Amino acid sequence: MSTNFLQGPVEIAGLKMRPFTVRCRLNCLALGLTLFTDPGAQLSEAQVEEQVVALAWERTQPVPVVRAAIDAGTAWDAIHEFADALPMSALPVLVAEINRVAADMRAQAVEVVPRSETVDDKAPGN
Repeated sequence: MSTNFLQGPVEIAGLKMRPFTVRCRLNCLALGLTLFTDPGAQLSEAQVEEQVVALAWERTQPVPVVRAAIDAGTAWDAIHEFADALPMSALPVLVAEINRVAADMRAQAVEVVPRSETVDDKAPGN
């Protein structure tokens, strides 16, 4: 099982991408990137591409810059500017990286189930 998403930066299409972290997921939520936060989201091909580019921007820009843009409401302007300089050849590589991270995350996932209502004297406490 690979855990590269927890390790150092990965270089993709000349971009150094930070690991996918909890902060990255929170930023995805703040940006409305349902491709990464809502497994049931129905997106057009254009929306998928836009969200892939947005994730690439989020993972390659300095964290303070990303947070400042999100907080100021200017993140999408920065993402569109980033997309203007991103070559089309980078998209398939970015999608492959996203698929790799998603597979790693699924492999690391822990399912939390509610405690049964029956009382078990030997069950650990909360």
